[in-house]
Amino acid sequence: MKHLLVILFCFVNFFTQAQEKYIPLRITKDITLDGQLKEGAWQQTPVVSAFMQDDPVPGNAPSELTECRFLYNDMYLYLGVKVFDSEPSKIIANSMERDFEIGRDDGVALILDTYHDKRTGLLFVGTPLGARYDEEINEDGNYENPAFNTFWDLGAHFDSTGYEMEFRIPFSSLRFKQSDTVIMGFKFVRNVMRRNEYDLYPKNDPAINNAWNKVSLGEEIVFTNLKSKKPFYFAPYVIGNYSEKNELNKAGTTYENSTEWLTRKHYSSNKTVDKIISNIGADAKYGISKNFTLDLTLNTDFAQVEADDYIVNLTRFDVNLPEKRNFFLESQNYLEFPINNFYSIFNSRDIGIEGDQMVPIIGGARLTGKANGWSVGVMELQTKGVDSFDIPSNNFSVLRVRKDIGTKGSYIGGVLTNKISASGHSISNHVAGLDYFHRVNQVWYGRAQIAVSKDAGEKLSAGNFEGNFYVAQDKRVGFANTLYVEVFGGQFNPGMGFLPENNYWNISLHNSYIWDLNKHGQLNYLTLSNTLSSKWFLKQGTGETFTENPSLALLFKKGRSINLSPAYIRDHVTETWHLSDEITIPVGTYKMFTPEIIFNGNANHTYTFNGDVKFGDFYGGKMILINPSCHIIFNKYFFLDLNYQFTNIKFPAAYNERGKPVYISHLVNGKFALIPSTKFSIKVLAQYDYQSSQFGGNLRLRYNPREGTDLYFVVNENLNTNVNDSHLSPQPPVLDNQSVIVKFVKTFSL
Repeated sequence: MKHLLVILFCFVNFFTQAQEKYIPLRITKDITLDGQLKEGAWQQTPVVSAFMQDDPVPGNAPSELTECRFLYNDMYLYLGVKVFDSEPSKIIANSMERDFEIGRDDGVALILDTYHDKRTGLLFVGTPLGARYDEEINEDGNYENPAFNTFWDLGAHFDSTGYEMEFRIPFSSLRFKQSDTVIMGFKFVRNVMRRNEYDLYPKNDPAINNAWNKVSLGEEIVFTNLKSKKPFYFAPYVIGNYSEKNELNKAGTTYENSTEWLTRKHYSSNKTVDKIISNIGADAKYGISKNFTLDLTLNTDFAQVEADDYIVNLTRFDVNLPEKRNFFLESQNYLEFPINNFYSIFNSRDIGIEGDQMVPIIGGARLTGKANGWSVGVMELQTKGVDSFDIPSNNFSVLRVRKDIGTKGSYIGGVLTNKISASGHSISNHVAGLDYFHRVNQVWYGRAQIAVSKDAGEKLSAGNFEGNFYVAQDKRVGFANTLYVEVFGGQFNPGMGFLPENNYWNISLHNSYIWDLNKHGQLNYLTLSNTLSSKWFLKQGTGETFTENPSLALLFKKGRSINLSPAYIRDHVTETWHLSDEITIPVGTYKMFTPEIIFNGNANHTYTFNGDVKFGDFYGGKMILINPSCHIIFNKYFFLDLNYQFTNIKFPAAYNERGKPVYISHLVNGKFALIPSTKFSIKVLAQYDYQSSQFGGNLRLRYNPREGTDLYFVVNENLNTNVNDSHLSPQPPVLDNQSVIVKFVKTFSL
């Protein structure tokens, strides 16, 4: 009986601790944001410090002490962080950049599950130099949106024991269910970069993989009587610009030069009026409630966005370049409907970009939010036609909904997309889809999806449908498995999405086993894995692609990793493939063995070297690909990224009419950043592509004295390097195109 009472007491004690909630101190005054926890209120609110290691030794006690505490008033949520370090001179703090690359500096992250749905959250990261980073988290960490930005501030301060930070997050920047008592989830992550150490609060099962961003593992925090404020932000902008370009005339006989001050979008036939209205616009954000936000945009502009990176495409399919425009990125969490890791029903790059041509966005609206377990995203945008490129004016609309199921992050959802021409063209596309995501626990989860598309005048058939599902077992050590099945009909066409091919079905099976070696020297994990993938044409019933990709990966405690992957591919090419202007790959079935070695260096050094080497067969030829890259931090103000990709493929003589069957590519990419303060930055992108014979440059200067006020100075330039090529007639000029842009944005809070 005595033993039974002891067991019962332990069970009750454990259950009570598991249900413990953090209740922060409510204050009436504001906190001075100097990064020092000097106010007496910081000493009166509860402190949490029971962190655990997530890496390199999951479950172990942290090497250093971290203390976190919350305060709040009607306007702000405050987080005070005291970071102790036994060797403060070794703290790694290099970046002052807004939205820096996380994982390179020491710092502390706060994750807030504002809806307490254990599926979605907001991540706020601060560093000892006062740099800030924020992002959205969805699918309990499976999807992240690093381009998310909201209004918040940070103060940081070094001292003899480490550093302190104060986060100030307006409640108007958070969405939550309005009630007298508001419960959110929260968790903390601390980086000790010189040890490649990640510490988590609250503690969780060390066997859980990628636990740091799983919002479902958070602790509860309770707020009372939060005042509901409906924020309204109005952000007008004005642009001044100059552009110059050289284009081949319609006859193809010569290049013609044209220049323009204040680019026209042809909203008005009056030249002066058109230049004015083409270079002004505005965005507005209105909090309809604490749950829903309405965004409005007029003459949407992305002049400050970094240029796309050059790529070498060694596939016969289109490549989907990443979205870099903040207007679309900040809503990604509410609107995305991915088919898999590469394809999507809704792809925002289709709006405002037709091929390589920029298309004016006249304006539109977006509504996003969540209430009663329903997550809703609605967007409507109208673009203007470009007659010189025969691009019609189009209307784009998308509706995405999800309904939470249970408390583990499961949901059922749907999507509707419409693309309708508004210029008299008989062009329209409609897509409807349903998906279901189910999480059994932190290890097992799966997803199923079905969608149908319809173009103008098209009759529905089985070929208009797509379906896919996957089931996954995700573990830190031991067995991990994923089974993925997909099928795409020959007429399935997501007009607002990205799907480079259809008319096939595919089965993919990934199996791996991970050994925990953290007790053996410098090694942390050893992974053996294999991925089998088989794709068949639907109509012919013949195999198109079979891939077997075994892999051996070593992960070291300091962050280095080595991956060896001897892949075998059998691919059936059904149409003549023009790899370049000179190389043509004929129809046929190709069996290829292509080993690959990938090395990643320690990210906690002032310099990091990565490398990728791939060699072997390539569609009847012999290939070698070498891709070294490095990241160099000179000091806290200046860093440099360099990337070089060399490709050499020797083909049979029949692949080239001139008898020179060698494909050679040099791709050089350099990114330079000078960041003298958290409010000012200069970034330069310089890149060269041997295949297109182009050198491109992009310079972006940003002055951000306060959140919402920005001055940009941007220079874009592309140069031709083949001006002396005797095979070209006419020979191109050195300058392909250039632009100089000045943009000022001012946000008003009403």
